[in-house]
Amino acid sequence: MVELEPWEELAEIARKYVYTTIVNVSRDIVDYFTDLAKATDRMEMGGFLLGKHKIVKGILVVQLYDYIQQLNVSPEPETSYQFPTGSYSEIKRLIKEGRYSIATWLHTHPDDSYFSVADICYHCLTFRERLKDIFSPIDPREIPAFLVTGGEIGYVMTYTGVYSYMLRYSSGDVEAILVFPIYRPKSSSQYVINLPEKMKERFPDYEVCHECADQLYYTSIKVSRLEKLVPSPTPAPAPVKMSISDLINVLRDDLGQAITEGKFDIARLLDKLISMLQRREIDKEKIHEILFELQGLGYSMEKVSIIIESLRI
Repeated sequence: MVELEPWEELAEIARKYVYTTIVNVSRDIVDYFTDLAKATDRMEMGGFLLGKHKIVKGILVVQLYDYIQQLNVSPEPETSYQFPTGSYSEIKRLIKEGRYSIATWLHTHPDDSYFSVADICYHCLTFRERLKDIFSPIDPREIPAFLVTGGEIGYVMTYTGVYSYMLRYSSGDVEAILVFPIYRPKSSSQYVINLPEKMKERFPDYEVCHECADQLYYTSIKVSRLEKLVPSPTPAPAPVKMSISDLINVLRDDLGQAITEGKFDIARLLDKLISMLQRREIDKEKIHEILFELQGLGYSMEKVSIIIESLRI
């Protein structure tokens, strides 16, 4: 069971900054984004982000916490992403079953390029048409699409048309990162400013795409900032240095009665040695020494050989 953020607290954050939609992205998805940025090399990748949503006192609160990666079946995977047949049917089934109530899509760019007019049109037209019946009364465009870039810098971008929103990248251990959208006419990027013109050239007959390009809201954050929300792997503990005689005493204490009485339980000894190896209290060279020392406690060479073979050392 996924532990969600308190709905009322997220709604209050949106209200504080005067937004009617807030999208909370879980740490698991942030971790996924950072992995995607590193994995995206030559071909575009993609899939769905899923979660739950609620309307809290007029605020649309979306919590994204799961993802499903999909194959890229585009004939030109280096420059475009295309979902496999049946992908949307699977998402609809998961929503109807109650596992999720909301979804959006993501894809990657091998370089650090912006979302294309094709990306924007897909989100505002195709994505919307395929899921609007199951999202009703929410317009699928209220949830932005995500783009992860794998270039020299690496970014996570979001974009949608008509509807404004704010993002919260979440972490249980450090303070979350809030990201606010840029409205296209106020963008400092000439590429973004020119999107409506490019959209009309590429898709002259799709007015809904023209509207989205004209009234585009988007965000951009460096992957390096998001990495601060992902805990670093815990370093392995330093090996505990013990003399051979100390190690023999540890084993003697642990298996004392069996050793004293000459009842050799190889399985128990194996468990003990493997455990000590995993905790890095000993290394494989010391195990050789320990086992041959054990001959003095009554172990036969045959039994020592069995242990060595079992441990594959």
